[in-house]
Amino acid sequence: MFTADYILESFTPGYPLERIAPVDDILFLDIETTGFTAKSSNLYLIGCACYENGKFHVHQWMAEKYDEEAAVLEAFFTFAASYHYLIHYNGNAFDIPYLQQKAASLGLPYHFDGFDGLDIYKRIAPYKHFLKLSNCRQKTNLALRPDTTARNLTLWCRRCKASYIVDIADGQCYVISQCP
Repeated sequence: MFTADYILESFTPGYPLERIAPVDDILFLDIETTGFTAKSSNLYLIGCACYENGKFHVHQWMAEKYDEEAAVLEAFFTFAASYHYLIHYNGNAFDIPYLQQKAASLGLPYHFDGFDGLDIYKRIAPYKHFLKLSNCRQKTNLALRPDTTARNLTLWCRRCKASYIVDIADGQCYVISQCP
């Protein structure tokens, strides 16, 4: 299993998160899988973002082999135990059920009973037309806002199994160092 931890040095959320919950008690969650059902696909990444020591951090647990799924789940649930609020995009319909089913299929005792959640998809879907969105799919609405900035942001390339550096400014992403 590969673990990646990054500090988002210059990141400031565009929404006052303290309106949702204490910021240091919020964990953002996303997963990556090889399919749509836990029974017939594999979990290869769990990623989280959280506020620690005055800055936002990204933590990722990646299975480099299929038999590392249990280790990824164990690492995530151990880390997540100190948080109370989960924020995700369509996690109620996919991420959370997938993780629970995968844990059960591997004989692991993990669940989400101790968490309160906020599913961004469920919050924006009723306002799709008001927000002038053609749909609520994440990829359709994925764009950098013009005021988004980041310098020396480290990204992990799963194809190359290496990190590279990007800057974000004026709604564009600029690659500073390429994958090997």
